Amino acid sequence: WYENRYPDCGVDTPNHFYSYSFHRNPGWSGYFSKRDELHAYFEDCADAFGVRDRIQLNCSVQKMVFDASSSRWRVVYRDETGQIQELEAHAVVSAVGQLNRPAMPEIEGLASFEGKMWHSARWQEEDLAGKRVGVIGTGCSSVQLLPKTAERAGHTTVFQRTPHWVAPARDYYKPVEPGLIWALKHMPYYAEFHRARMILVFGDRSWPAVVSDPDWLDQSVSVNEANHVMRETLIGFIREGLGPKQNYAEACIPDFPVWGKRLIVDNGWYETLAREDVSLVPRGITRVTATGVVTDDGAHHDLDILILATGFKSNELLSPIEIEGLEGQSLADLWGDAANAYKGTVVPGFPNLFCLYGPNTNIVHGGSIIYQIECQIHYMMQCLALIASEGTAINVRGAVNSDYNREVQALSRQLAWGHPNVESWYKNQAGQVVNNSPFSLQQFWEETHDMDPTDFEFVEV
Repeated sequence: WYENRYPDCGVDTPNHFYSYSFHRNPGWSGYFSKRDELHAYFEDCADAFGVRDRIQLNCSVQKMVFDASSSRWRVVYRDETGQIQELEAHAVVSAVGQLNRPAMPEIEGLASFEGKMWHSARWQEEDLAGKRVGVIGTGCSSVQLLPKTAERAGHTTVFQRTPHWVAPARDYYKPVEPGLIWALKHMPYYAEFHRARMILVFGDRSWPAVVSDPDWLDQSVSVNEANHVMRETLIGFIREGLGPKQNYAEACIPDFPVWGKRLIVDNGWYETLAREDVSLVPRGITRVTATGVVTDDGAHHDLDILILATGFKSNELLSPIEIEGLEGQSLADLWGDAANAYKGTVVPGFPNLFCLYGPNTNIVHGGSIIYQIECQIHYMMQCLALIASEGTAINVRGAVNSDYNREVQALSRQLAWGHPNVESWYKNQAGQVVNNSPFSLQQFWEETHDMDPTDFEFVEV
């Protein structure tokens, strides 16, 4: 919410669930709040818990090295003045996230474009009236920014590599009723009930539809009967939304199962594509010229402004920080293109290092990443208690991590996002799912609820 400021930027999870369990906000103005309200909520959390004087802002961690002789991490960072500093820590928690460093597309001639160009996460306010605007990408950011952008532009062209499933949401722009706000503020236990309901309705209720049924005969585009019914329902939604532009329908229907990628919450995407001043180009881009984009059919699309809604460097977890564990082992070299961690949180050879929103913790079937992270923190706090009681570092056993991640990969192959037709940032180049959790929300809670000390070994000083 600090990085993204594009038009209509907001959450795709109901914000009564997309908030901390220990600091609920009964006064959300809408069910799917927009960026400014979300940003203000997190700012309020910083004030409410008095953490600002414990934060060093505008710093960049350069390197972290584990010193086995002292069982401490040496952290090298550049402070807000540009000076290199060092500190020592018994434990390090990585909370750098996955979706904060924009991924620029590798397209020939991109730098030669002479019009205005920016990434959706580096939004620039520009007068779009009468301008020919191009948008590369059709993921969540593109879906959210397109309607407001198209309203302002002279003509908007959307360049699509692969379509996504977009689900209707009747409450997307709906304000929260005064009665619900009153109940959340005053009725005992109602806030807890409401949150539990969110976990079910916007999470695990859909879990049966993402698990592959071996008896389902045609698994080319769906994984079970419920998944296929959802597919047919969403195809009807696509055709209805496109209205007079039914010629776009086939290009808008994905060839992978529903929930192969996270469902995008609709804010008028298909109705916007149906506008006369919006064009969908479902073709690959060959190159960018000084004045526009050339697609693989040889057509040149003249543009004044180019918006890159091309996502983030999600698979380079903890990059560009250099991290050295036991015996000088590099975390980047160890992981390569296949990052993995026990419970998505701890890595063998890197004692007392904890990764929040680490490998295989992302959620696809629905839910809030805050829920996942709170589960991880509950697990991590038990680890920190063990570290404090023993006065030394703990290192997760390699065999324990290997067994866990073999299970993760086996489970992932049987889920919608492990389907062979799915090409996404969830997978590495070998087709392994390295980002997503293979567990329902309830199962992930169970996985992380109790730390087993025998999973770890103590580091000898």
